[in-house]
Parts: sequence; C-alpha cells; structure tokens
Amino acid sequence: MMTMMQVARMDWGMNVLAEWHCKAETHGIEVYRPDGYGRLGINTTTRTTPTLDFDLMYTAYQQGFDIDAAQRVRHGQFKGFQFCIEEDNQYLREVFLRASTLMLKVTYECRLVERCLEDKDIGSMLDSLTLT
Repeated sequence: MMTMMQVARMDWGMNVLAEWHCKAETHGIEVYRPDGYGRLGINTTTRTTPTLDFDLMYTAYQQGFDIDAAQRVRHGQFKGFQFCIEEDNQYLREVFLRASTLMLKVTYECRLVERCLEDKDIGSMLDSLTLT
C-alpha cells in the first residue's frame, strides 16, 4: 500500500507519495524523490474563461510541440494532451491539462535510459489531481 500526503494549492490538489518531496514554485510545484531518477514540475495558469482543448493545443504549438504527436490523456479531474520526446539521451514528457478555468503544464524529465522507472509513481500521483 502506498502512503500519500495531500499537496493543495488554492485551485488544485494532488496526493504525493510519502517518499517524494515537494518544493513550492511561483506558479506551481516541483515533485521529486531524493534517490529518484527524474523531476516532475507542475505549473498553473488560471484563465478568466473555461480552458478548452484548443487552448491546450495552441499553447503546445506555441512551445514548439508537434501537434500531430499529441496523445489524449486524463488524470483525476483533468484532461488534455501528452507529448513524449526522446533526444540527446533525455526523456521529456509534457502534459497539458485542463479543468474549469485552470491549465496545468506537467513536465517530467529524466535520462532516457531511466524513462519508465517512475511511471507507476507519476501516474498514481497525477491520477489524484483534483480541483479545490
């Protein structure tokens, strides 16, 4: 059984596994395991109108992502698109999520040879995303 703690921001929350640490950032949080392989960053944008799929895709496009490579995903109360990039021995997973007026940009980065080693933990934490 996994032990989790709740991390809550003003507008969203997520359960974080006990062996993972959180560091508050201006627009989000960074989550990492001291003896782990990668880092998970979650940045928040609050809009005045509901966030749509178009908004997520436009943001991804502006940041240089190949829109045709987008995979639909759902994590907790959020849904959106995921992009996976492998280059220069690095693995990058960028996930653009939306719920209500929120847009979350979730970034997980690690060395390419370690790309799947924390998937279970990352998935468990992201699947607990809720609006607060």
